Amino acid sequence: MKKETARIRELLDKFLNNHCTREEFEELIVLAQDPENERFIKEYNERVWQQGGKPLKEPPSNRNRNVSRSVFLKIAAAVVLIFTVGFVWVKMQLSDDGDPITFRTGNGEVKEIVLPDSTIATLNANSQLTWFPTRFQEERQVDLTGEAYFKVVRKPQPGRRSGELLGFRVKTSKMIIHVTGTEFNVVSRSVNTEVFLQEGSVEYELTDRKTPSEHMVPGEKISINNETGDVVKTGAEDLSTSASWVNGILNYSNKPLGEVLRNLSDLFGVEINCQDEDLISKKINLGVPYMDWDNTRRALEMAINVEFKQEENRYSVIQK
Repeated sequence: MKKETARIRELLDKFLNNHCTREEFEELIVLAQDPENERFIKEYNERVWQQGGKPLKEPPSNRNRNVSRSVFLKIAAAVVLIFTVGFVWVKMQLSDDGDPITFRTGNGEVKEIVLPDSTIATLNANSQLTWFPTRFQEERQVDLTGEAYFKVVRKPQPGRRSGELLGFRVKTSKMIIHVTGTEFNVVSRSVNTEVFLQEGSVEYELTDRKTPSEHMVPGEKISINNETGDVVKTGAEDLSTSASWVNGILNYSNKPLGEVLRNLSDLFGVEINCQDEDLISKKINLGVPYMDWDNTRRALEMAINVEFKQEENRYSVIQK
């Protein structure tokens, strides 16, 4: 093992044990951006995951974790290449016979599912997806609770003239999305329902309103407040702002901290409280690696200068 590779491993071990100093963080990012080190980093991450996300060796004790916010924001730009621990991909190939099949993910877990029509559905944490067999059906259908990113494959309509495509429908409690072949992200959580179109074309309809279906174009996002029913349409969106989790990073752009904490609760299944109204409403801009809860929490503490104080099975967020 060359000297530089050994140093990268030492720094990665220290990070997972929460022992990195500010200077070591800066050194790690510089080394990680060298293309020659990328292969080793990927192999390291695979071996770490195989043993449950724990470091490959115990680093020397060092309790100085005083990493500044500016340093961490530099880390966020490159960290997706490094810290993939906890971001699990499980490919599952299904048959198209029998009863509907339901798939679920747990806290911080991601699954990549290959549906019988070759559509790929990447299921985010704490989500549920049900596939309904398409035999004798005129439209493919899945029901979703939680969040998923779809890459829908175009399929010809059986028994129809050439050019007619088999539809694909995603059904949530508040919205039905109709597509033929495209890429898009759907969120169906307790507070909000969203659909973001990455490429292709979709139409959506609201399940509680008698209104015509509306068309979306790439870069658009539709957000519904599940409590008030308010609908907001935005444009010029992309994966980094609307579905960054697909690429292994949690990106929050001009989001109130309260909204960020709700999202973290959804993903990791932890109860998070914050009694500071000023802190809850504070808008933040940051990206943190999508890791296990402990490492993600620690990254947030460093990035926005807060403390997640644990009390039994819940966390209280306070300003440092």
